[in-house]
Amino acid sequence: MFPKHSAPILARGPHVARRSRLSMAMSCRPGVVRKTLQCLLKTYHGADIEVDGDFGRGTQSAVKSFQKAKGLSADGVVGNKTLEALL
Repeated sequence: MFPKHSAPILARGPHVARRSRLSMAMSCRPGVVRKTLQCLLKTYHGADIEVDGDFGRGTQSAVKSFQKAKGLSADGVVGNKTLEALL
């Protein structure tokens, strides 16, 4: 199914509950997925973050703010509902 070394793509750490379909589909290019997420948040939703491919505190905070603004559960995890709202 997935390689043993496969890890969460959009975020890393204990706060990651599950992977989204997009992140699983792009598991060989984790930096690209995180940069795409950051670019969407910054360009289309006004997040003041750097597009660096690192899911750090700034990106997680931007995700939570976006989720709250869209009426989603503000957990900082970029799952399917968050991705649908972003796109």
